[in-house]
Amino acid sequence: MLYYILLIIIISSFTFFVYGIDKRKSIKHSRRISEKTLLLLSLSFGAMGAIIGSAVFKHKSKKFKFKLLNGIFLCIHILIGVYLYK
Repeated sequence: MLYYILLIIIISSFTFFVYGIDKRKSIKHSRRISEKTLLLLSLSFGAMGAIIGSAVFKHKSKKFKFKLLNGIFLCIHILIGVYLYK
């Protein structure tokens, strides 16, 4: 269980910073990180970082697809954690 929590923390932190980087690139009109990559990071145990990054950086926060999928991914990650805890 400890390894699962560490996995969530590390990947969520990375995802959070990627959201910040993409927001900065958006402001500077430079080459962006693809939505596919952002969602893949969220799916790969980074949903918490994606949700927090979206709120902090106000990035992708109005896109329904991101709200829905990040929420679903977070629920899946919580269910996996509950399963591993038992």
